[in-house]
Amino acid sequence: MYCILLPAIYLIICSFTDIKSMKISLPLSLMFSLTGILLSLFSLTNHQNIFDLILSVSAGLLIILASFISRGSIGIGDGFIISVIGCFHSSWITVCVIAYSFFIAAVFCLILILLKKQSKGVKIPFAPFILIGYIFNFLTSVKLI
Repeated sequence: MYCILLPAIYLIICSFTDIKSMKISLPLSLMFSLTGILLSLFSLTNHQNIFDLILSVSAGLLIILASFISRGSIGIGDGFIISVIGCFHSSWITVCVIAYSFFIAAVFCLILILLKKQSKGVKIPFAPFILIGYIFNFLTSVKLI
């Protein structure tokens, strides 16, 4: 349960700070990452093995790389967030959260553009969409029977 709640708390904090300042706290990200890694080493997370942990964290590292390549169009902090999720969850869950997050953000931006509330090229905080994608992932994966 804590493997779902700890990242959720982290995502809530990041969402508020991202909306307010468009920044993600590196010390907070490192603290949660270390917590997730320590729990993984004691087999208390969803990772099946160390390779899955490395693969999960690598998803965030790829987003950080994309941030450098795109000259900041994608925030480095978004990569930190995905890496933290990867520390707690399997590579499959991490990829699903990324996919849901991008899809939800794309729909939101499309609606804003169609309603002429925003123009193309405006930066928006991505952490709230990661939080929504995270919640959506777990709501859709809950087995009721």
